[in-house]
Amino acid sequence: MIHHCRQLTPAELNAAYQIVMDAAAWLEERQLPAWRVPYAIYAHRQHAGENHGLFVEGRLRAVVTLATATPDAWAELVIHRRVTWLATLASIREPGGQHDGQALVGYAEQHARARSSDAIYLDCYYGDGRLPRYYERLGYVWLERKQLVFDDGSCHDSVLMRNVLVPKA
Repeated sequence: MIHHCRQLTPAELNAAYQIVMDAAAWLEERQLPAWRVPYAIYAHRQHAGENHGLFVEGRLRAVVTLATATPDAWAELVIHRRVTWLATLASIREPGGQHDGQALVGYAEQHARARSSDAIYLDCYYGDGRLPRYYERLGYVWLERKQLVFDDGSCHDSVLMRNVLVPKA
């Protein structure tokens, strides 16, 4: 299968957002934590050029946000000056898509190197530990676990992770 990754166009916003919402629903059906990112936030990220996608045979199958801003809740633990923040990684659920997220994370690392980032940081819900273990298998290191309080007052058991980017030879 032929796949490629790139920044999303404005016309792809709704399809990308649908992937994010479908992934959140899939997680919730399994009693796993999921954040339903508000459309306004996702659209703002799109306008800022932060949303990227994985296309297989020309079809959008996975999305990720690659931002330069560090969330305030983790700022004291981010030690690198130039970082990329990996957020809202989601993929469609269908046969043949088992490695879409991994391919998109690889693209994120390549993209971050190209814009001279020293490291990629991300945070994720702890849940049953499955998501932090997924990122550990991809080379990310667990830095901190804490309860984050969101704007709506909800509290979430979250993990901060990092992958220091070594320049490719």
